[in-house]
Amino acid sequence: MDNPETIIGYEVAYSLIDEADTLQTDKMEKVYNKILGRNRSIPNAIVDAVSTPEGFKWLYNQAQAGHFKVIKARSYDNKFLSEDYIQQLREQYPPNLLKAYLEGEFVNLTSGTVYSYFKREKHHSDVIQNEREHLFIGQDFNIGGCVSIIHVLRDGKPIAVDEIISKDTYSIIDNINEKYPRNVITIYPDASGNANKTNASRSDIQLLKDAGFRVIAPSKNGRVVDRVNAMNAMFNTDSYLINTNRCKEYTKALEQQAYKNGEPEKFGGAATIDDFNDASGYYIVREFGLNKPSITQNKLSFA
Repeated sequence: MDNPETIIGYEVAYSLIDEADTLQTDKMEKVYNKILGRNRSIPNAIVDAVSTPEGFKWLYNQAQAGHFKVIKARSYDNKFLSEDYIQQLREQYPPNLLKAYLEGEFVNLTSGTVYSYFKREKHHSDVIQNEREHLFIGQDFNIGGCVSIIHVLRDGKPIAVDEIISKDTYSIIDNINEKYPRNVITIYPDASGNANKTNASRSDIQLLKDAGFRVIAPSKNGRVVDRVNAMNAMFNTDSYLINTNRCKEYTKALEQQAYKNGEPEKFGGAATIDDFNDASGYYIVREFGLNKPSITQNKLSFA
């Protein structure tokens, strides 16, 4: 479904679209129309769509237009799910996601402040890094303003203890080495840094590796919504703290970024609000991202 133009050259009587709400609405509309075209020539053909509702997106629009018969399947109604599974979801997910993911309800996930579960006083910490402590750095790249958010782990929980703004990747390396010469460093960069060349031969991420830093970077970034949900879940359970005295710009960014047209607002320029939140989000989602608990399989007997 990432490439709607490839949905060609077959005819079927039944199609099932899985995770229909995970794509952007405009792309999902293209996918749907392509799939309909594969079913049109067969009498009584059927198209079903299955997904966890991700706010008021494509699935909601189709339901409201009467294009689908809507069946809401609550996790509570699945007799093969243990209570432990549902309890683990309750422990991880903030209330708005629980309503969507446990009850199958359409919930507004894209209005107001993006990080609505962050509270400056509640999530403040006076912690600072120790001289030889392992540091975990979320890194966003921008021409003229690269943002680094520095974290430590205390009792298994992340705490943001500092922020750095650098003009380019070479400056990132110099600034980190100057401020933390004895610390072990692991960096979680924007994965698109693999393609952003600071010079003609090496990518930004390769430069960080060559500088001796441990780098955790997938082949591409995950969904923005996954980063947002991971951050809000951590704030909701008070599992992520910020030294708001040392991370002043990051704190303001958490308080100020809002949704625009259903997406976290982006700002022009370097080292802007979205850059601070993106930087920390790369670290949080890769180490503390929301994962549905495993399902214990039950043996079924058929008479």
